[in-house]
Amino acid sequence: MKNNYLALSREIAHLNAAYSLLYWDLETQIPKGATPWRAETLGHFAGLVHQKTSSDSYKASLEEALRDEKNPLHIKAFQRGLIDLEKARLIPEDLVKQISEAGALAQDAWSEAKTKNDFSLFAPHLKKMIDLTKKKATLLARGGNPYDALLEEYSPGLTTKDITDLFSKLRPQIKTLLEKRKMRNLKKWSVPISVQEKICHDVVEWMGFDRTMLTQARSAHPFCLNLHPTDVRITTRYNVDEPLMSLMSTVHELGHALYENQLPTTAPGTPMMQANGMDLHESQSRIWEVCLATSKDFFIWVHQWFQKNASEHLHGLTADDLFHMASEVKPSLIRTESDPVSYGLHVMIRFEIEQKIFAEDIDVMELPKIWNAKYQELLGIQSTTDTQGILQDSHWSAGGFGYFPSYLLGTMISCQLYEQIKKSFPDLSERLQNGKMSEIKTWLKENVHQYARGMSSQEILLQSTGRHLESEPFIRFLEERFFV
Repeated sequence: MKNNYLALSREIAHLNAAYSLLYWDLETQIPKGATPWRAETLGHFAGLVHQKTSSDSYKASLEEALRDEKNPLHIKAFQRGLIDLEKARLIPEDLVKQISEAGALAQDAWSEAKTKNDFSLFAPHLKKMIDLTKKKATLLARGGNPYDALLEEYSPGLTTKDITDLFSKLRPQIKTLLEKRKMRNLKKWSVPISVQEKICHDVVEWMGFDRTMLTQARSAHPFCLNLHPTDVRITTRYNVDEPLMSLMSTVHELGHALYENQLPTTAPGTPMMQANGMDLHESQSRIWEVCLATSKDFFIWVHQWFQKNASEHLHGLTADDLFHMASEVKPSLIRTESDPVSYGLHVMIRFEIEQKIFAEDIDVMELPKIWNAKYQELLGIQSTTDTQGILQDSHWSAGGFGYFPSYLLGTMISCQLYEQIKKSFPDLSERLQNGKMSEIKTWLKENVHQYARGMSSQEILLQSTGRHLESEPFIRFLEERFFV
């Protein structure tokens, strides 16, 4: 019966929530010496979840629920859940535990290596994560391209060739735009972290987010974690001399959090209450961070906030000054701090390096050189430190190979959705300035979030915009926002 499937899924949801809470604590406040034991605990919970999600009884309950279901959205969601289950059954429980445990230890090593600017501290952990992920990818690929199997986890339906073709078309367009950039004599701005943290908490209300369902904290790399739609968590990284970086990063993570918060709550643990692929998930962060919060209107709100709450830290800066500081088009070393025009090239670099990792037997100590060579080739700059180079992202420490393309795909989706939002809300400019964004939030719920996994990313985009994914809205947005 369907009720049996729902009950088993609810039990799995509780285990996943416990795992997520343990991971949240690992990233935000665990005592330094406790990491090895926490890694083992995470591995134990990962094994338990895998055991239940790949069991014969769970498969039988899902197949029965699928036979009984009449709702077309639920049928599609259950079908996708069955595909997930079959994939899970390809992976041995011991490998799942190893990946989870090694990832927690790698994350700790990455954090130390980044702080000390020493890739060699992270290298052995990265090698282990690569080796374990290769084993997993080979099993999932079932004779096909292992990297395609990893991409499928984050951008369902897209292959290495699909993404390569798309990125090959975009690359010259992005480079052409970069050649048009105008240099500005921008002012420097420093803001105490306590003030940055206050506006990063208050921007939650600008978005219209119910803060009773959100927790905010600090971490070495910003992320969003979902325990349940009523319990979503985000982190921010702060730097006294980069106040806009923390603000834009917070808006990005809030976009993820809002998606999780607005998912249906009727069937915990099932695909009817799960977010879609990470390409769609990233679109929900990028639509807030890039499309809405790089606007002049948003910086009118930011400027008003400072006038009201921390005017002594404005130092004569205008709303226009803040907008230009946040939207300067200039190739930079750090992906998360790059402008939306050059951002795509950062993603392409990682995509190309990951393909190389999974196609060849590379000495991990060569990766910093490969990284720097790619930056020189695509952006014309090179890092002199590991911290600003290969150690800037935490994804590989968690085994997140295949994730990076979803950032650019998500940005493209967000620009297409944004064009539709502008048509639906002629007063968008006023809403951005005054923090009246709750109806935008509702529009996203009705057009994207409520479908969970009952529709694919492409189907959701088609029903909300009337078109499949196109590159034109993305290029149009860049030209209109940064070059007019």
